[in-house]
Parts: sequence; structure tokens; C-alpha cells
Amino acid sequence: RQLGMVVTEKWQLAPDVIGLRLLPAHGERRLNRLPGQYVDVLLADGRRRPFSIANGPQADGMIELHVRHVAGGGFTSQVAGALAVGDTLRVEAPLGTFVAREDSERPMIFVAGGTGIAPVKAIVEHFIELGTRRAMEVYWGARRADDLYLLPQIGQWQRQARQLRFHAVLSEEGPASGLRMGLAHEA
Repeated sequence: RQLGMVVTEKWQLAPDVIGLRLLPAHGERRLNRLPGQYVDVLLADGRRRPFSIANGPQADGMIELHVRHVAGGGFTSQVAGALAVGDTLRVEAPLGTFVAREDSERPMIFVAGGTGIAPVKAIVEHFIELGTRRAMEVYWGARRADDLYLLPQIGQWQRQARQLRFHAVLSEEGPASGLRMGLAHEA
């Protein structure tokens, strides 16, 4: 369904990634969704921009988005610049089927690149909150170490869920980073 969402928080996650927190506008019902789904932001000219929701369902309907600023990108330039707390975005949601079954104990393996970590974050945090004992492997590929903007949070995941193993993979930064080099899907 389509609804208005108000920007309640905007912050810098990485040099080119903005975090947004959105709440349903006054009079709108919260989304009934699953961790791993996404929203389409509806633009005035009729175009759509998809963004994965980076958090599990919240009682207040809050959703978190991670938006990478693309040079020359109309909407992402707006997010990086003029979009402000209090502004309203029109979205269509929930969309997508990248969701994990709660009734399984099978291991989960996630491979993400860049802001593709957003739906993985939503799923992993949801399962940690459920108290799962499922083994989880998370591979996150980025160009440089400063693109790994969730490392403190991932450290918290590992403290909460000993069965979670995390692997950072860098494609551009040299071996001096101390992290694995290459592409995430090859790791």
C-alpha cells in the first residue's frame, strides 16, 4: 500500500551513505512487514526508487533506510542535500520476498555488498531478538574499510549471538587494512 512517511532522523553512516529514520505520517497506519523487505520511494515525476528496510518491524512503524549518494542521482542527491527532518516521503510497501523462515533451524548465509547490508541487518537483528541458535554467516563486501559503516553494531551482534560469524571483504583497499581482499561472493 502507499503511505506518507515523515523523516524523523537523518545522519551520516559513511562518507557517501545517509541513514534515514521514517515514521508513518499523522493518520497513516504502520506497515505490516517482515524483516528483509523493501519500500519504493515514489517520486513526483512518477519514478520509483527501491530501498531495503534496515530494521525489523517496530511497534511505532519506524523504518530505517541506508541511502548511498550517487553522483548525479536526482533522489540520492536530494537525500544527501535538501531532505530534512520533518519532510514527508511517499512510499509503497512492503515489497519483496527476501525473508527468512522463523520455523527453521537451518543455517543462514548472507552475502551483501555496500548498502545491500541493510536487509541483512534487519533479518539478523530480528533473529537475535528472537533468541535464535541458528548459525549465521555474514559476508559484507565493500570497496574500502570506511565503507563498513556497521562494524560497531556487528560487534554487538557477535557478543549477543556467539553462533554469528562475520567476514569483511574489501575490493579496493590494499592488504594493509588487515581485512580479507577480493569480492564478497568469491570469499
